[in-house]
Amino acid sequence: MSDFESLGKIEQQLQNCLSHFYDYAFLYQHVLLNHLFPEADDALRVQLFREHVTKAIELLQPDTNVVVQEKASRAYNVLTLRYIHQYDIEDILQRLTLSRRQYFREHAKALETLVGLLTKGDDTPIAPTPDHHFAGEISIESEIASLNQNGNQIQIDLDTLLEGVIDASKNLAAQHDIQLTCTAGAVPTYVNLDRVLLRQISLSVCTSLILNLVSGSQLQCEIVTEEGRVIIRWTIQQGQLTDENLLLNGDQKQSLQKMLDTIGGELHWSSPRQTYEIHLPHRQYQILVVDDNPDVVALFRRYLANQPVEVVAARDGLEAFKMAQEQTPQIIILDIMLPHQDGLEILQKFKTSTQTKNIPVLICSILDAGDLVMSLGAEGFIHKPPGQQEFVTALSRWFN
Repeated sequence: MSDFESLGKIEQQLQNCLSHFYDYAFLYQHVLLNHLFPEADDALRVQLFREHVTKAIELLQPDTNVVVQEKASRAYNVLTLRYIHQYDIEDILQRLTLSRRQYFREHAKALETLVGLLTKGDDTPIAPTPDHHFAGEISIESEIASLNQNGNQIQIDLDTLLEGVIDASKNLAAQHDIQLTCTAGAVPTYVNLDRVLLRQISLSVCTSLILNLVSGSQLQCEIVTEEGRVIIRWTIQQGQLTDENLLLNGDQKQSLQKMLDTIGGELHWSSPRQTYEIHLPHRQYQILVVDDNPDVVALFRRYLANQPVEVVAARDGLEAFKMAQEQTPQIIILDIMLPHQDGLEILQKFKTSTQTKNIPVLICSILDAGDLVMSLGAEGFIHKPPGQQEFVTALSRWFN
């Protein structure tokens, strides 16, 4: 084990890599991976590590008739939930009905077992399989296919995701003397995509820029919305690329493009503006606002200007019911004080019609009628006029 002594405790090295299991920028030059797979290039080294870890954890899986909470399955479940599926510890405690002390005890034992499996039970680090057919089976396509099997599409707060990307990239940026900043939006921006793929795409773009910028450059990330499309924009504010062609045509670009194709995104480089943009899929949500006050409609449109949302409006119940039948909006925002029919009558009509009963209705009224409207079938209530943060947060549960 002399070769590993220079690495320090193997368990700690392995835990660090597991904690960044999907962070290519962290893994590709990590000392542990260099030691485990000295003959492999950077991309293959990361793929081999993930493949070996996944297979080793699968060896810990008990028979299918063992329930998830039973002791025999704890090592497998702790490692799978924490590192393969990236669950928070609190979520794991709840799922496995463990105390924090039990979790850390089981985690330590599971990590020790995993080290034994990865080192084949002796002091010799695992090495790349000499059979080249095995390496050939590992590709970006196989990695993406494995993710897709797990159905990872969830609602993502982009600001939170990009904060994690910046945090994961800061050491690499410091090594190359690159200043990284991320500008958060005034309100959250949500998308419904595969979180792991989107994170890897963002990390890949960030890593490529860092490695191709001259020392002392400044790189800013921000979220913008143009024509209903959400864009993650990286801007070189100071400095320049060492080789623009390498950024756009390097080996990592091929893997990046395959991940983008999977989520339906696009990549755009603007040399004059020095921007590298990830254009996310155009997902236009339609919201029907039923209110006879045009100022309210204008306010809501302004609130949602940075969201992939189209706001359509109706002034009364008759017009609203017709539009809801013809256009099937994702959400209806309904006032109570309306001409001819009040909002409560319109709500009851929406909820008794087979064509509109499944459309969520959010009541927005100056009246204090929350309990009443919820009893009549409304999905939510906010007081009028709401602030922007309150309004966007109330709607975010339906942005899926």
